[in-house]
Amino acid sequence: MSITLGIPKQVGNDRWECLLEIKGLEKAHRHRVRGGDSLQALLLAIQEARYKLEEDGDRFVWVDLAPDYGSGRPRFIPTGMGPRFEQRIDIALERESRRVWEARFKDRKANTDAFEKELEQRRKILAGMQASLERRKSLLADWDKDLKTVNERRRSKSA
Repeated sequence: MSITLGIPKQVGNDRWECLLEIKGLEKAHRHRVRGGDSLQALLLAIQEARYKLEEDGDRFVWVDLAPDYGSGRPRFIPTGMGPRFEQRIDIALERESRRVWEARFKDRKANTDAFEKELEQRRKILAGMQASLERRKSLLADWDKDLKTVNERRRSKSA
């Protein structure tokens, strides 16, 4: 799938257009999206791309974004409905963003705590293995010493 957004171009005193082209859908989509200025034309083109992808039903995510973080496609939030509306939208966005980030933090903390416990268990196992290795080395040294003593006695008996 390929999404192309053109550079917004002025087509009148108060009119701008931004080309939107989507290839890879069941039916290719090419449309010039209009706005009152270049930024609005671009934002509306991004929003139209979002609607077309959702309409098509394809699962789409940015390449470097994990699927559980959502699509990553920007969403247009309407303005011009008055300060009270914008304030309510801002409050809702802040509340939901905080809720999501706090949940992610809690999950990461739980994962970190679990990893720390596992690491501690592995350290204990490693310490036990290290102690076992030291005991084996000590036994080996004792056996080597005993073997040398036995060999020396044999040599002295035979001489």
